[in-house]
Amino acid sequence: MLHLNIQSIESETKIFQLTHLSNIYKIDIISLNETFLKPNKQLVIPGYNTFRSDRIDRRGGVAVIFVRSNIFAKDAVGLEITVGQNKQISVFSIYSSQSTKLNDKLLDHISSKYKDFVIIGDLNAKNKIWYCKNDISNGMILENYLSKLRILKTRKFQSKQIETLEPT
Repeated sequence: MLHLNIQSIESETKIFQLTHLSNIYKIDIISLNETFLKPNKQLVIPGYNTFRSDRIDRRGGVAVIFVRSNIFAKDAVGLEITVGQNKQISVFSIYSSQSTKLNDKLLDHISSKYKDFVIIGDLNAKNKIWYCKNDISNGMILENYLSKLRILKTRKFQSKQIETLEPT
């Protein structure tokens, strides 16, 4: 692994140097901060998948992580926000396609490392317990995860039809 505070990666020289370093030392993961990238600027290192976070409103783009293409990496983004009187909450956005298994190790890591957290995203996790027509593998993984955290009661309950008043 390599981490650099790159102080702008907009020059071709820095990209060439990173590519050269990655080839010589066979680096699997490269982490860069202060990239100063804007969303319209493409950044590629051959043989790597790119995960990035750009700053839109001002100079000083935030972060890029390059992961060698032969290493499986899940699409997930996380950040920590402060609300109220210094209350910190970690927010994670996760995507798991229908054809890939939901990463339960990632879920376990989040819940063991962060006290207050929210996981949002498209987990492709259908489960009868939340009224899907059928269960799929990711749905069972998510149900087990939520049960371990005692967040979800795993017994089904009957929903009631609620009548509402309509204006006349």
